[in-house]
Amino acid sequence: MEMDEVGAVGRFGKSPGGAVALTVVVEFESGGEGGAFEVGTAPEGSPELGRLVSDARDEADALVEDGGGWAAVRIGFGDVESIDCESGRTVYVAGEG
Repeated sequence: MEMDEVGAVGRFGKSPGGAVALTVVVEFESGGEGGAFEVGTAPEGSPELGRLVSDARDEADALVEDGGGWAAVRIGFGDVESIDCESGRTVYVAGEG
């Protein structure tokens, strides 16, 4: 089943294999070090996905406030290892990046 893109926390676009769960990830770089972590997974278009994105934005802001650099919130299909700026949708960026 293919779904049309509606919004950052709404419908995500063409979902592979009819998947309906999206993963929210925070990717960051500060002081020459970087990484990424998963905030959670929720069905696309759900209030839970909106809450996870909000929580991830708070985490991104805190990372930048504490250490400088940048942090991005991305949503996509898969896990923290497979979601990046090319495979996921960036919905928020904090700091310089």
